[in-house]
Amino acid sequence: MKYLSVCSGIEAATVAFKPLGWEPIGFSEIKGFPSAVLKHHYSETPNFGDMSDYESWNFRRPGPESDEFLLCGGTPCQSFSVSGLRKGLSDERGNLTLTFVKLADHFNPDWIIWENVPGILSSKDNAFGCFLAGLCGESEPYVPVRKWTKSGVVSGPKRTVAWRVQDAQYHGVAQRRRRVFVVAVPGTDNWECAQALFPVGEGMFWDSPKSRETAKETPGDAGKSTQSSGFKPLISFKSNMGSHGGEQKDLSPPLMKNQENAVAFTVSKNSNGYAWEKEHSPSIDTTGGSNVNQQYGVRQNMMVRRLMPEECELLQGFPMGYTRISWRNKDPKDCPDGPRYKALGNSMAVPCMRFIGERIQMIKDQHGR
Repeated sequence: MKYLSVCSGIEAATVAFKPLGWEPIGFSEIKGFPSAVLKHHYSETPNFGDMSDYESWNFRRPGPESDEFLLCGGTPCQSFSVSGLRKGLSDERGNLTLTFVKLADHFNPDWIIWENVPGILSSKDNAFGCFLAGLCGESEPYVPVRKWTKSGVVSGPKRTVAWRVQDAQYHGVAQRRRRVFVVAVPGTDNWECAQALFPVGEGMFWDSPKSRETAKETPGDAGKSTQSSGFKPLISFKSNMGSHGGEQKDLSPPLMKNQENAVAFTVSKNSNGYAWEKEHSPSIDTTGGSNVNQQYGVRQNMMVRRLMPEECELLQGFPMGYTRISWRNKDPKDCPDGPRYKALGNSMAVPCMRFIGERIQMIKDQHGR
């Protein structure tokens, strides 16, 4: 499988697909720091920049005689996120959702994977219905009976499209990160897209959340810089309840839900300093928990500290140190935390993409492709 990744960020897709032997043949990223990460790790893969300029790219999809071709990407989520203004498709960033459809029609891939926040399912302008209709080749938006469900399949004259909300915590990482994943394939009533997302009746095992009593203690300051804190990431260990029921390797973060002395908390500022509220394995965002009034902390016995960039990397499924690069002529050891937190918060969770990639590879193998 060869693939084009747009809105590439720091390329969770490539980290996820590398064990499958899939080959990236093009990226599309405009932000400075993520582009530097791509150049650092994948210098031989061209970065075409703005996805809106796809018609002028020096790029052609692989011919039908070669491997199958996949288009993947997670268009900007801010216009659909509950933490944003939710302007939907009227926002320039939200409108890139429809640009993604045009790009898909232009390159005509054999497979499409797309990701976004669940907020797109409740966008007031029915952005998700417009997106599905565009991929399927319909002239009018799909309209749900009441509201868009967390999973489903639609079929049109151009493609069949399946979607599903997946939570990264059930794929072996210690954060609650719910995202909508869409898989599309050419043709009417082509149910391979559903097979890639719904392992119905296949006896798969999943990690499940465990209850824990709310912590009552009050720790010290959790907001100090990680660069000079002296803390080291907690020791990693493997989970035997990965997304496929087998042993999960390399992707397991140092913070897991069933570690008694290492728990991710929401840490809020009060008159007496900082106090943790409750264990909730928070979703990694673009700040890394640097918000003044609310931070993400890690409990270690009676202390709480802010998550380190390396831990955010592992919580997203990246190798430790993946974003520690030479930036603005500085040595990698002096790479600032801020752009690393932002890039990681904007990224997909690697294990979720790995799950979909392995499902697609399974389908290809079944059909001898």
